[in-house]
Amino acid sequence: MVDLSVREDKRSGYVTVEKRKVDVHQHAFLAGEDSNNFVASFHLDFLRDAFQRRPRKRYNERFPQLFQWGDNSALKRLNFVIVRGIHDDVGNRLTKLRHEMLGSQTHSATRMFRMTRSMDSSQLAAAAKLFSSSVVQEMARTGRSPLFSRLAAESTLTDMMSEDDCVGRFFDVAFNLLKRKAYRYEYAYKSAITHKVLLGVHSLRTASMLTEFRIGPCKADLAILNGTSTVYEIKSERDNLDRLSNQVFNYRKVFAKVNIITGENHLEAIRELVPEEVGILLLNDRFQISMIRDALNCPDKINPETVFESIHRSEAVEILARLGVTVPDVPNTRFHAAMLEIFGKLPPVQLHECMIAVLKVTRSLLPLSTLVDALPRSLQAAAFSTPLHRRDHHRLLSAMETPLSEALTWA
Repeated sequence: MVDLSVREDKRSGYVTVEKRKVDVHQHAFLAGEDSNNFVASFHLDFLRDAFQRRPRKRYNERFPQLFQWGDNSALKRLNFVIVRGIHDDVGNRLTKLRHEMLGSQTHSATRMFRMTRSMDSSQLAAAAKLFSSSVVQEMARTGRSPLFSRLAAESTLTDMMSEDDCVGRFFDVAFNLLKRKAYRYEYAYKSAITHKVLLGVHSLRTASMLTEFRIGPCKADLAILNGTSTVYEIKSERDNLDRLSNQVFNYRKVFAKVNIITGENHLEAIRELVPEEVGILLLNDRFQISMIRDALNCPDKINPETVFESIHRSEAVEILARLGVTVPDVPNTRFHAAMLEIFGKLPPVQLHECMIAVLKVTRSLLPLSTLVDALPRSLQAAAFSTPLHRRDHHRLLSAMETPLSEALTWA
């Protein structure tokens, strides 16, 4: 039995293998690596070490067509056959050699890899729903979630976990599957924007994020307010582009910058659909955000009346106060019409500045910082998108520490 643990170096991208009993594929997911590449790179290092301790001639004679001593490319070809499980005579012999080297751990790793490759659409959908506001709210209110239990079982990802794993660890395993290109849902994109833009480029002290922000007939997926306002419309690999033109048209009435973030399959179609001033971002295979086209900052193009219709009454009143405009003293039945008329006359650029200043206060996420830091990284974006009372934070954190075997009985 080979005892290993995995540590990922975020800066270099290398994965360090250390001695400890683990499940290879499980840690490939937790380290955020593609399990196929992870196993290949692991075996490359392991085989190099193994061959240094054994007579070279034995392996050269057994696999002359694939292995030459000191030839790294040959080692890679060896791993290529092993990892992809080619079922010819050479592949079977190499698999047997791998079993000799790695022991029974290999059987578990292969089973996990095949399991994820065979997941159907309903199982993937169940895994994606684990990160919904409904699950987070249930856990925060009561410290348990029957919905989580049902979805976890439906996803079949529980078969990848050990008896000692907790709920928080399960979320990480599920997310590291869902962020792979073939399995991405909208939440993977939200998480990427949250970590790489809100918490990466900015911080909770300098910026705020709006989620599911209503603008006329549309809902913006995410918007970030810092020195300007930037909205992000997500078009994942599973989405269609039927409503995109109308969404962009409405978003430009409230936000100075509009970005579409998408996968490679939609890239060319989006280029043709949206105006030049709309930015295009790509979530690539390595789960990094690449800028394809920068969005133009156009605060002068916002529509003051649409801004008023999109924010709370108290926020509208505060904006007028900051602009030195008197709030109309009229009956409630006439208040909306009177405010709409006043907003219609406001200069767009000045209104935009005040809107950012007010919403950064009223929609601040800073009170969630302590909670978010304590949550699994995979669940942080969901916490930002879910209305949570401070008194419920401890129950949500407690749920993360619940043994998975116990959590599966919640249903």
